[in-house]
Amino acid sequence: MDPRGELKLMAVQCVWQLLGTTVHHILDVVIGERISVRP
Repeated sequence: MDPRGELKLMAVQCVWQLLGTTVHHILDVVIGERISVRP
């Protein structure tokens, strides 16, 4: 495997991790707000 392909793979994994944590955080906030709105 060439170094450039390896770098690309690392970058993709990094982006996926960022996307995953961001989506998880947004879901947490939305769900938290929905729960706190209910009496």
